[in-house]
Amino acid sequence: MSNTDKKITIKDIKQAMDNEEFVLFYQPKISMITGNICGAEALIRWQKPDGTLIPPFKFIPIAEESDLIRDITLYVFNHLIIDLALLTAINSEIVVSFNASGKDFFDDVFTEIVIQALKK
Repeated sequence: MSNTDKKITIKDIKQAMDNEEFVLFYQPKISMITGNICGAEALIRWQKPDGTLIPPFKFIPIAEESDLIRDITLYVFNHLIIDLALLTAINSEIVVSFNASGKDFFDDVFTEIVIQALKK
């Protein structure tokens, strides 16, 4: 059974976060008018130590059901903020988006973290 076929548990997801196995890939957004890169979407991927990528559809539903999705959103957002400093140094006009769960919009902690990040 390969890494991608193994049943994923909440414990596996928590361990992956602890081990920094989640990485962000940036999918470019291209302007249909200019043909230039105008932004990017941050996409989470789970990269195992052996290099195997676990697709989001294998772990996001489990995270949604367990409310671990909030922790994943904060994980992504915190890494995105760091990466954003590098991306804006290259192109200060680039806009980066990321996906959040509907549950995140009812999370006061997440809301406060976003507000503080925007202020900085």
